[in-house]
Amino acid sequence: MSTAVAQLSNGTIVKLAKIAGTAGYQELLQSELQKRQVIQGHATPHTRAHASSHGVAVLAEMIVSLREASEAILGDLPATVAVTAPYVLAWLDEETDFSSYVWRARELAGLKSFRVETMSPLYLAEASTVFAANGRCLCQDRYCYGPERTEEDIFTHDVVYHISFTNNSLYTVFQRATCFFHSPAGARYGTINHDFGLGRTEHGVAATFWLHMEEYLVSQAEKYVKSDVRPTESYIIAMAGEAAENKEFRDTVARVAARIQGDEAHRSERTGAGPKIELLASKEPVYAAAIGAALSKRHELDHSYCDEYFKSGIKVTDLHDDSRDEL
Repeated sequence: MSTAVAQLSNGTIVKLAKIAGTAGYQELLQSELQKRQVIQGHATPHTRAHASSHGVAVLAEMIVSLREASEAILGDLPATVAVTAPYVLAWLDEETDFSSYVWRARELAGLKSFRVETMSPLYLAEASTVFAANGRCLCQDRYCYGPERTEEDIFTHDVVYHISFTNNSLYTVFQRATCFFHSPAGARYGTINHDFGLGRTEHGVAATFWLHMEEYLVSQAEKYVKSDVRPTESYIIAMAGEAAENKEFRDTVARVAARIQGDEAHRSERTGAGPKIELLASKEPVYAAAIGAALSKRHELDHSYCDEYFKSGIKVTDLHDDSRDEL
């Protein structure tokens, strides 16, 4: 499911579009998510070029659908359009490259281009934008003061276990809870599983479906903790997606959280205790990612986000660039 929203200058959110992904779009994302995890290292130039031309066309098709639905409400879109998508490790080397999947797809889809920070990622990770939409990880320190001069440790002990549940699939990924304006740290095990869309409950025994989902979610967490190079002492399990308000789903995730806390594999080497876990149910489960992306662009353009930070006196104020007022 792909969505689009607009955030007006007064902070109002306007929901513009909700479009189901085509089979080709879903297959592309699933393939790209698996690529870097199955094949360690980089694709060869030949395979990268072939995949890029196909991937760009598929992504552009989805962006065109969102653009046309949005323009039917707003008119011509401005250049300040932000894109969010499941974080793809295979695209890591292209995050700030103007020949990347996302940038080329934007151009092919007819979106105007505008960037403020030349080293900002060309797209934001879905888990990060869902967090931002729920008031988390807005990160004035790293964005306003500058990542090269901040005193903030970009890594925190919190690990985000992002679970997006739709009618057709279940998307999961793990990443460190870092500034959402930047690439997610330690993002791993991004997976789209079509065995666990809510629609599957119509074709089988519902109780069995939820038990299988529980086992799957627990096993994903076990894979992550065994591969993580840093102690994981706390998780934030974020729930989003068009089916995320389903009671059985919420109950299943709560059981998963309890099992993670009690699992020997998750006990801290330092304290011997299980991790702390917070369950975060998105306020706008369908549109959360799009809302977070719009919020990022609003902060990028509106100097008041950083004005508030510098006026607080947390950091020295002479680093504020008044030229931002022209944006």
